[in-house]
Amino acid sequence: MNKIAFVILVFLAVFLPVAAQHITVTAPNGGEDWALGSTQNITWTYSGANGSVRINLVNAGGGLAGTIATVPVADGRYSWTVGSLVSGSAPAGGYRIGLYVANADIDDRSDAPFTISAGSTPPDSPPSGPTPKKLDRPEIPLAKLLQFPRLEVSKIDLAPNQEGFGIVFNYKNVGGGALPKAAEGREKPNYRVLIDGKETASGSLFIPAFSAPPGWEQKGYFGGWIVLPGLFQAEESLWHIGQTITVHINENKALGMERHSLSRPLKPIALRYLCDALINGVSLDWQTRELTVSLRHEGQLQPLRQLNVTCHNTDVYGFDPNLDYSFFERVALKEGQNHYTISKKISFPAHIRSMTLYVKAYVAHTAPSAAAKAVETDYRNNFWKQCQFTYPDPNPVR
Repeated sequence: MNKIAFVILVFLAVFLPVAAQHITVTAPNGGEDWALGSTQNITWTYSGANGSVRINLVNAGGGLAGTIATVPVADGRYSWTVGSLVSGSAPAGGYRIGLYVANADIDDRSDAPFTISAGSTPPDSPPSGPTPKKLDRPEIPLAKLLQFPRLEVSKIDLAPNQEGFGIVFNYKNVGGGALPKAAEGREKPNYRVLIDGKETASGSLFIPAFSAPPGWEQKGYFGGWIVLPGLFQAEESLWHIGQTITVHINENKALGMERHSLSRPLKPIALRYLCDALINGVSLDWQTRELTVSLRHEGQLQPLRQLNVTCHNTDVYGFDPNLDYSFFERVALKEGQNHYTISKKISFPAHIRSMTLYVKAYVAHTAPSAAAKAVETDYRNNFWKQCQFTYPDPNPVR
């Protein structure tokens, strides 16, 4: 084999597999004007990549504005409520979309900035301008009115998946008449799903092909996603799953029916499927050098049924035995028990009279892919404590 042929073979073996892996932003790719709060599709093409792609919002100058979502790269698109981020929201301005696939270590950005504009009046606000004139219409007899159909939201729930939760809800015909067939209706009733007042999904309700009688109920209708962050990401952004979830239906008053809405506290629904751990207090006995941690567990027990508790004098993720004043303790969870107390001796020099300790509790999981998931990771008052101890301490509990 001559040298030229050998060089060509080496080039093909080394560089072609790398070149086969790529990801490219196709929208927005520069020049678009998207209204804040509207729903738009972020799209991309890829080759040779697998796993998840992290979608970032990048300032026009190149700085990271925040993470939008992490989704399977194979999806090729993400329906985005413009401006919403995993932590907070972005104001109007010029931005680019950045994509990063960790498994393949490939990334791409929009070729040029696009614009997030202030947009129009939010849907929940009344339209501006003169008040519409109310037209008189004939009164409908009560007996005939009671024969009309009426849709109401009957249930809100969550469906666990690999990334977090799908939002699902039920709606029911609670009126006295049958719903017209789908083919007979001029327009379908609409729906909107909001978490703490922020819209996560919207669309049209399903109307069956048959005339749905009173009592007919549609169960498990999809209403968007809740993507749970990893613990490290949550600790950085102080992420919170939210307080209240609300479903509005038939705001367009289709089929002559009135609108309806239902609100539910979100965290109790999530805790039916996953679990959460909270640190109630941390105290230090300077004489015995014993650190006592009070824990509270709530929600659904995981298969391993344990919490991992760590302590360091440095704020770190996970456990590092090389750091000072460190310990790692497993707490076995028991059915029907919610409160736990552990005591552990820590080693520190006798002359130390002041120290800061970082105590954290993590829910243990069976699979590595799920090891960084939690229901609510509000580190401000949940399962992360920064404790300052001074000798003698008149109030040792933190």
